[in-house]
Amino acid sequence: MGQRADWDESLPKRNGGCLPTVVPDTVRVAPGEVGHIPASLRRGEHNLEIKIVPISPVEFHDPFYSGTLKRFPDINAESMAFPRANLLDIQVLDHRGPAGIIFHMSRCGSTLLAHFLRGTEDCLVFCEPPALNSLLMPPWGDYSENEIIGGIRIIIGLLAQAASGRRYILKLRSWNTLFAATILRALPNTPWVFLTRDPVEIAVSVMKNPSTWVRMYDSDQNPFLFALDRMPINSDSLEIYISRILGAFTRGIQGLDVGTGWLERYEQLTATASSNIAGRFGLKTGPHDFDRMATQALFYSKDPKRQTRFRPDSASKRAFASRKLIGALERHAIPDLNRLIERFAHPHEANTKLR
Repeated sequence: MGQRADWDESLPKRNGGCLPTVVPDTVRVAPGEVGHIPASLRRGEHNLEIKIVPISPVEFHDPFYSGTLKRFPDINAESMAFPRANLLDIQVLDHRGPAGIIFHMSRCGSTLLAHFLRGTEDCLVFCEPPALNSLLMPPWGDYSENEIIGGIRIIIGLLAQAASGRRYILKLRSWNTLFAATILRALPNTPWVFLTRDPVEIAVSVMKNPSTWVRMYDSDQNPFLFALDRMPINSDSLEIYISRILGAFTRGIQGLDVGTGWLERYEQLTATASSNIAGRFGLKTGPHDFDRMATQALFYSKDPKRQTRFRPDSASKRAFASRKLIGALERHAIPDLNRLIERFAHPHEANTKLR
């Protein structure tokens, strides 16, 4: 079964390129200090195939999971095959769920929040694991939602086992929000936060520096068109496409349980707000954490060397937006976001809707 996935054929193969090892119903692959981290995944016809690499979880301090993998280009990978027939029955021995999940609309400060939370009470943060992205990437073909749920639990179990008892947080890609309900069915009762921002600022940002779902706009193989099934896509308008995808992101959150999750606005993502998020994820913060968070906020969060100074850009993004873009957002994105804000807002936030 073919798939557009992050199955990395360049990883050196420990088993000499042989067929993946078929795992039993109970899996232990990460004893000791060096965890066997899931590196890539392929949805096969008969098996869910995952490549794992022996990298210590403390190495995952880069802005993105993929950046850490690139720092170890010569490490040997082991392929494991999980039979589709019993994905829901396979138990990774250490299957503790994450302390929290970070969903976001894109360009909302999620990477900065990950930096804030990383190191709080020795917590790990796994930012956008490629294996999870490959599992969730649409279309799913003949994979059922239950099989996807089983796959999520296996990936999470491998991450938990690699974490060796340390708490960890999962930060996802923006388009993963389309499958938020499925993710939380796999990980029930897990606290989560959804980061939002003025859609005008997001849209301008992704037009200048396209995200995965923006780069797929004019592709005949665009996997994200399923999210736009309410009306045919206007192929000559990138503005409408971006607006409708952003609307779909917020609708992906709309039906979730208000008891386990909440919204956080980009412009309010201060050290205090980040500390509150840490608290809701069960992490305790102290004065040193506030100092660390304040220092990290001075730099561009996606710079792995933490040398580029951060410059506020909200005003310049709004100034750059065309009338066509603003009009598309007002029709296709902002109403959905306002409904979401209204559903999740606290009483003192009743007037925080956009426009």
